[in-house]
Amino acid sequence: MVAPAPRWCTPVVALLPLLLGAVTALLPAATLHVRQHRLQLHAIGSAQPLLRQRHALGMSTTAAPAPAQLSAGENFNYWRAWWPVAIAEDLQPDVPERVELLGEALVLWRDSNKQWRAAVDRCPHRMAPLSEGIIHPKTGNLMCTYHGWEFDGDGTCTNIPQATTDAAAASRRACAQSVPVQIATGLVWVWPDTSPEGLAESKIKRPAIVADMDLPDYNGYWYVRDQPYSYDVLIENLGDPAHLPFAHHGVISNRKSGAPLGITMEPPSALFGPDAKNLHANGGYLSKPFAFMPALRDTPNMVMGFEPPTLFYYKSTYTGDMLQDVVRRLPLPPPFKALGRFMVGRDTKKNPDKPLHLYFVGYSIPTMPGKSRLILRNCRNFLTFLGKKSRAADHIRQHLVLDGDNALLHYEEREYDRLGVKDRLESSLYLPTDADTPVRAWRQWYQKNKIQWACGVEDRGGDKEAVPPREVLLERYHAHTKHCSACRAALAATRKKRKLSLGAAAVLLAIAAALPGGTRASVAAAAMAVAAAGASYRQQQHEREFHYVEYIHAMRDV
Repeated sequence: MVAPAPRWCTPVVALLPLLLGAVTALLPAATLHVRQHRLQLHAIGSAQPLLRQRHALGMSTTAAPAPAQLSAGENFNYWRAWWPVAIAEDLQPDVPERVELLGEALVLWRDSNKQWRAAVDRCPHRMAPLSEGIIHPKTGNLMCTYHGWEFDGDGTCTNIPQATTDAAAASRRACAQSVPVQIATGLVWVWPDTSPEGLAESKIKRPAIVADMDLPDYNGYWYVRDQPYSYDVLIENLGDPAHLPFAHHGVISNRKSGAPLGITMEPPSALFGPDAKNLHANGGYLSKPFAFMPALRDTPNMVMGFEPPTLFYYKSTYTGDMLQDVVRRLPLPPPFKALGRFMVGRDTKKNPDKPLHLYFVGYSIPTMPGKSRLILRNCRNFLTFLGKKSRAADHIRQHLVLDGDNALLHYEEREYDRLGVKDRLESSLYLPTDADTPVRAWRQWYQKNKIQWACGVEDRGGDKEAVPPREVLLERYHAHTKHCSACRAALAATRKKRKLSLGAAAVLLAIAAALPGGTRASVAAAAMAVAAAGASYRQQQHEREFHYVEYIHAMRDV
């Protein structure tokens, strides 16, 4: 573990965005020739529904209504894939959690063996949401709070309080629809297809994790946020590094760094088989190395890749000499350049042959039509002692990044849907530069592999609903805070500090009023009352960061 930086290094922390440029940006990238965690590509059948399971009693499965069938030219089955739906450390072990995937609501809970379980969020009795239920403190079973029916981790009904015999609970119709679930790289993954064929395939396939991030020398935190636009628009945006200097000006980049990006794609043959250049040989698309960082325009060290259906990643590869070159090119006074070179040398000389990587990993989840969930992490295995902050503080900064996109992308999608151009974007939009190459690659893939939503879920366009106010598009509490253990705790602490400061201000003001006017004691009490009131106001402003903060591009620094 790297020791904390000496006190004299503190000024450089503020220069981290300059020191690394895109190192702290939202979109780091991915290299070629990665061979970790190869997955054998399996033949994919037609889309299957979630099924009721009765493993404990050995009964056969019964199919639920099927999602829309694949149309001509489509070949990816979204139901036969592992999807991350939550961050494991953020789930409350004694409270069921509702998540959404492909238009279907699911419930997550932890049983008495401390194993996470998942099921369709629907009681077989009267279809009440099981996520409104409770976890039995002794059995770990999930209890529906409508009539008290209980279900174990396999979906078996273990108790019907109103029944006079065990026959009612023994019926397959009493079962909840359980879903395969596992924990990998700190995330909760579910497999929505529970047909016999789907279950067999779930035991062969593995979640699309990035194994490097589990190594102890990588930093960074997982972050989740529900987005007010569709899965396809989310991935389109993740694969668009050209928007960073403009949409995120003053946050992770600046408008002056906007420049041509020479992005080209690897051929499809490079995405499958034992010699595949992407992470899991699972298709999708992958860029060739390109230069993104302003100080390394002549050094293509970044790649981006999409692996269906959920993983989008960037990976940048550095050497100690490359980082020294970054410092040399930065417009810094000589003393700060010398300090930067020293810090880079200090961090890299211990193991000069160690590969230095910086990742952005984003998982895109289609929750409902017009909505999506993003789970992401930025991390690196060098200079990890710089810019360290708490998880809650890191999330507030990440909010600011996504706030720069949310209104833009929601309104963009409304125009896509209003004009009906999603199926013919290349002919409807003007995409003349190499920087648009990833957008074209995504739309070409998605046009052949449309989502199969759950039965009865209509893929309606955004123009059929009223335009939401900005307070909804940029809302943070329901989109993130209530799902995040770190931010829930930070919000509670902030509220407590605000109330204590306000109470202290009131007491000090009363003391100042009771003392003889003009005395040092009364003046001191009044001054402390003002300071306490100011502290309360600052905590109130900090509290807003967990709920909603307006973001207007025109008011950012020009």
